[in-house]
Amino acid sequence: NISSPKQVGDILFGKMQIMEKPKKTKTGQYVTSEEVLQSLKQKAPIVSDILAYRGLKKLLSTYIDALPKLINPKTGHERPEDVSAEQRKKAKQANFGIIYGITTYGLAQRMEISNREARTLIADYFRTFPKVHAYMEAAKEEVRQKGYAETLFHRRRYLPDINSKNGTVRGFAERNAINAPIQGSEADIIKVAMIRIYHRFKEEGIRSKMILQVHDELNFSVYPDERERVERIVMEEMQGAYQLNVPLLADCGWGNNWLEAH
Repeated sequence: NISSPKQVGDILFGKMQIMEKPKKTKTGQYVTSEEVLQSLKQKAPIVSDILAYRGLKKLLSTYIDALPKLINPKTGHERPEDVSAEQRKKAKQANFGIIYGITTYGLAQRMEISNREARTLIADYFRTFPKVHAYMEAAKEEVRQKGYAETLFHRRRYLPDINSKNGTVRGFAERNAINAPIQGSEADIIKVAMIRIYHRFKEEGIRSKMILQVHDELNFSVYPDERERVERIVMEEMQGAYQLNVPLLADCGWGNNWLEAH
């Protein structure tokens, strides 16, 4: 049974003895983790076969068998309230990481998955979303021609190293060519929202204060009796700061401190 770590260990280390002094668990079972098997790939062809089997088995159980059960029979999709915070976090890690040129190793570390899974995830991502890859290439080419990247509000970031002969230096500029229009536009949009919220607070006599901005989050110190008014103003101005093809959505949390509000 290839799915049994105990039987795999008994075959590789007990019967075949492909490694001197193999690691064992506290219960005396041979360790057959991916890290161990990767280091033994050159010892015997069976090791690569076991790793390939495990990879396919993981895809089967994680996606092919599991995803159809998550489909809503009415809409054919999973609405969004059924997606957990952890699932959303993982999706964001993959999306932003891949867009900004993360390496296979970097994605594996960030998502706590194997290098093989990370490599497959990146390849599948671009196969599923070919226009994302097309955007990335177009963004780099535009900067090569113009010498700068530009946000939706026409704020520029000059990147002269895009044509450098040094691969490391050029790669950094290429990642910024992709990143700057996205994160730069995000920064522009939230600043518009902040200005409008400030003016709304003044116009409506709100005593509560906007005290902190971190990326796409705003933190407020709010008088309890102004809670509903502050929430309405903030949501309106953040969601209406800029008109995109895909609507801007915001959410909010409350607490005695920032951690509780999360």
